[in-house]
Amino acid sequence: MNNELDDVLLTALRIFFRYGYRKTSLDDIAQEVGVSRQTLYQRYKNKEQLFINAVDVELATALNNCRQIADKNTDDVENQLLNMFDVLWGPYIDLLELSPHATEIISVSNELVGDCCEKMLKQVLALIERVLEKTYDPHPSISYAQIADTLVYLGEGAFHKSHCRKKFNNHIKNGISVICRNAVYKTEKS
Repeated sequence: MNNELDDVLLTALRIFFRYGYRKTSLDDIAQEVGVSRQTLYQRYKNKEQLFINAVDVELATALNNCRQIADKNTDDVENQLLNMFDVLWGPYIDLLELSPHATEIISVSNELVGDCCEKMLKQVLALIERVLEKTYDPHPSISYAQIADTLVYLGEGAFHKSHCRKKFNNHIKNGISVICRNAVYKTEKS
């Protein structure tokens, strides 16, 4: 997808957060983007399709950012994991914090793009496992997959519980520290 379309979709997503999904019209988005409503209808058959495409682009961006972080060679795995969670959920916490329509946006997102989110989280799980494998050996009764699952559950819970990004990151940092220190042994892997 090109930058112009990405900008349209990012702007559309911000407008959904500003006015709520139900109150946002394609006219609102067209006016903000500076194109005609007809131009939007040529690209997207309806508001639902525009919302889905906007979220898809954001999910792809978040996943790409997580991959870049996971690919870095570092001894500070806990910070690496924290950065992955921040790029994954942080931007949405920022938007939700400012939106009086947060509950509606979450509900619509679950309904329209829940499957896409689940697919992306499976890829994130694999990235977390890869990060852990670089530096840690799991406790004999715990697998990398179980640790990754637990960390993602922690992230989802902190996302829904936190009202701002700073609190989210504090919850995640503490959780990563407890989980990594109790479920894995630090080793010298080469």
